[in-house]
Amino acid sequence: CVDIVRSSWGAINRIGSTASGLQRLGNLFKLCNPLKSVDELKNWLLDMYGNIAMVDYPYPTSFLADLPAFPARVFCSNVTSAILRLRKNDDEDVVRRIIKGTNVFFNYT
Repeated sequence: CVDIVRSSWGAINRIGSTASGLQRLGNLFKLCNPLKSVDELKNWLLDMYGNIAMVDYPYPTSFLADLPAFPARVFCSNVTSAILRLRKNDDEDVVRRIIKGTNVFFNYT
């Protein structure tokens, strides 16, 4: 899990290095507003990672978002077990794995 998260920063930078790449990232993450820079996306992810770490309790919580017990474990499980169409270690595959992980915080119900 940690290796995928680490590699995601470079993958996001590489994909988002062009205007069309920023648009692609926005589409992949299903963002409401277009990205102006990769830093916007990376800051959003950092906030989410911090929130997951802060509420990584052994029981479900709902004060930040509806979260399962041990949301960090669920995040890592989603990231590492995601079955995706693309080959492993492709930049877009890495990003799709992170997106699958974010579902624990943004789409868990």
